[in-house]
This record gives sequence, structure tokens and C-alpha cells, in this order.
Amino acid sequence: MEKITKKHWNTLGAVYAILVPALAAMAIDTHRDMARWDEYERKQQAKKRKQEQIRAERQALQQLEDDIERFEDEKQAKARYKPKQKSITKPQYTPEEIDLWQRMVWSEMRGQSRAAQIAIANTPRNRLKYPKRYGSTIKEILLSGEYRGLKKGNVNYDKAWRAEELEPKAWERAQEVVAHVLSTDEDITNGSTHYENITHKKDIPYWATNINANLILHEDNGAILGFYDRKNK
Repeated sequence: MEKITKKHWNTLGAVYAILVPALAAMAIDTHRDMARWDEYERKQQAKKRKQEQIRAERQALQQLEDDIERFEDEKQAKARYKPKQKSITKPQYTPEEIDLWQRMVWSEMRGQSRAAQIAIANTPRNRLKYPKRYGSTIKEILLSGEYRGLKKGNVNYDKAWRAEELEPKAWERAQEVVAHVLSTDEDITNGSTHYENITHKKDIPYWATNINANLILHEDNGAILGFYDRKNK
């Protein structure tokens, strides 16, 4: 084996002095290039996301413009075509019928709640839908004898014609209730034509056991009132 001389050491030292800095410089350059590449990749990704966002916004804007254009076309089409609207006229009631209506409410429900009075006030109008059974006018329906308070021979019949004299406050309330019912199409009884006091089971009529009540009111005085739609039964 050849002996390592001082000259060899000097040569190795020179090579080391040249090689190490060169390698270090290469490593630094490599790291710098990788950092630059990563930055380039990030910028490209950001640019791509920005382009996608712009594309999506343009599509949304185009969709909005299409919707506006379609809306305008439909609006113009509707303006050109206006179907004839059927005129809906509410039935007109005579002063006599309204007076009878109020006396029926007074005689039937003056001791009950406002809800009960509104409910009973709806039944004549519901019966008007079945003229063959109940009568073709409110007057015929109210004086048919099915409303006990307006039936001749009933204990309340004579009182009904003096309602404003006997109980003026209750009479004013009956007037207000009928006015309310005539001012709206709402019907809390859901089309009921009959009512019964069902507080005691023995008082429930036979027909009321065969159908479900549309409305049941539990009054403060303990009475239970059931409202039914018998139709043509």
C-alpha cells in the first residue's frame, strides 16, 4: 500500500475545499428551485380556482338573465290573455230575514258564549244549500219550525218578538253576531246544519249517534253543544 504523503493530503484538502462549497451551492440552488416550483404550483392552482369562480359567476348571471327574459315573456303573454272572471255575488238578505236571523240567535243562544252564537248563526246559511229539505230562502228556513225559539207554541216564541225589550244587551249581541256572520265566508261549524245540547247522554237524539260532530263547544255554564252536518239525511 502506497504511503500517504503530505502532498496527498494537500491535494485532498484542495479537492475538499472546492467540492464542499460546490455541493453546498448545488443544494441551495436545488432548495431554491423547489421553493420556486411550489410557489408556481400555488399560483397556478389559485389562477385555476379564480377562473372556475369567474366561469360559475358568468353561468349564474346568464341563468338570471334567462329567468328575467322568461318572466318578461310570461308577463307579456298574461297581459295579452285575460280570461273572463266570473262575478261572484253574495246572496242578498231582506231586512225581515236579518231580523228573524237575529231573533233566532237570541232565542236559541242568548245564554251561551259568542262562539256558540256565531255557530248557530251559521246553520241557516248552511241549510240554504239544501233547499228541497230546508227551504229556498232564509225566511222559510227560520220559520220552518226546526228552530225551537221561532216555533209557535215554544216557550221562547213570544219572547223572541220582544227580545230588544226583554234583554236589550243580549239583543245587541245577537245583532252583532249576525252582522259578523254575514260579513265573512268563514264558518266555524264546517258546514253544520243542526245543533243539539248534548250535555246529558239521554238528551242526544238518535241521529246524532250515527254521525260525528263537526264542532263541540264546552260552555262556561257547563253545557256541551254539538254541531252536525246532516245534509239530506
